[in-house]
Amino acid sequence: MVTNGVKLVPSGVYSHAIDEKGRVAIPAKIRESLQRDGHDRIVITNAYYDSSPCLHICTPHEWDSFIQKLKTKNRFDHKLQRFEFFYVGNAHEVQVDKQGRILIPQRLREHARLERDVTFVTMSDKLQAWNTNTYEEVSKSVNEEAKKPEFYQDLDV
Repeated sequence: MVTNGVKLVPSGVYSHAIDEKGRVAIPAKIRESLQRDGHDRIVITNAYYDSSPCLHICTPHEWDSFIQKLKTKNRFDHKLQRFEFFYVGNAHEVQVDKQGRILIPQRLREHARLERDVTFVTMSDKLQAWNTNTYEEVSKSVNEEAKKPEFYQDLDV
């Protein structure tokens, strides 16, 4: 997550267990970064990576910036309406408790097929939460693709 040019999410992959109530600890490095920047809440929503379900997690500030950008788009665009229905309509702002845990709403847990093991993956502008088995399958596929030189062509990074 990036806010005002400051990186909020340390890079990495983190594994945690979700409890029977749907609570999971935010990885310590990420929690420290959020606390340092005064964030005690986060926004979680449905997402897909390729065709695999996961969750996107960001700070309320980032979410508000995203919503403001979305408001500049054509409100009558059917594709945008469907995107909003799926992505914005399913978003939940959740509190980070004193133990550094969040309660992931049932509907979001079902979407991402979260059971016991949750894998958090940092991206350049967000955090993702995955069912660990799904993450392992996607990771294996991406790693195989990354072996090919054409994978890096036209990335312009």
